[in-house]
Amino acid sequence: MALGIGLHTGEWDRLQAVGQGPVAEAATRIAALARPGDVLVSRTVVDLVGGSGFQFCERGKRALAAGEEAQPLFAVR
Repeated sequence: MALGIGLHTGEWDRLQAVGQGPVAEAATRIAALARPGDVLVSRTVVDLVGGSGFQFCERGKRALAAGEEAQPLFAVR
């Protein structure tokens, strides 16, 4: 059985419980959008791993958290 994986990173608001807040909401949304066999990541992840040799292809834009504008998502090749 193939799984879809979604990755995002950001600063944790210490006033929020673990797994809550906009960063967790975005990560959950990306994971839900990943198709079986995909590793789907946010622009933030792409920017942080620049020079690592990973290759990405764009997968459109989606709002990752309530009230935020759509952000580009990328699949790891």
